[in-house]
Amino acid sequence: MVVSSTIDVKEKQSQLESELQDFQEKLEEHQKRFVKCARCQHVLTYEDTAISVGGRHRHIKTNAFGRTFEFRLFCEALGCAIEGKDEAADSWFPGCVWQYLHCEQCNTHLGWFFHGNESFFGMRSEAIVVE
Repeated sequence: MVVSSTIDVKEKQSQLESELQDFQEKLEEHQKRFVKCARCQHVLTYEDTAISVGGRHRHIKTNAFGRTFEFRLFCEALGCAIEGKDEAADSWFPGCVWQYLHCEQCNTHLGWFFHGNESFFGMRSEAIVVE
């Protein structure tokens, strides 16, 4: 009987360790920092979806009208709406066209969706908050 009890204890310990690991993974998943619309606090994406293009996550670019923008790049933005036709003129990323990017909740202009050789979202730094 001692052998059977030892096996039961080891099995329960292994099961508890597995459940603890699952719990820790779920906890970490819920602790992701959100990227939100600065105006209405709508969740746009998570901080861990940040990407680099051209070796940088943050870019500063000036448009054809002389307005300069600082923006950050993300590979995913489920809380955003993409609007407008594909624009090839004045694209800051060779091989990409762009469309406008808005908050799907309050319609604030957040930045641009770029697609072509790569696809990514450029969100204006002043239009978002990370919490």
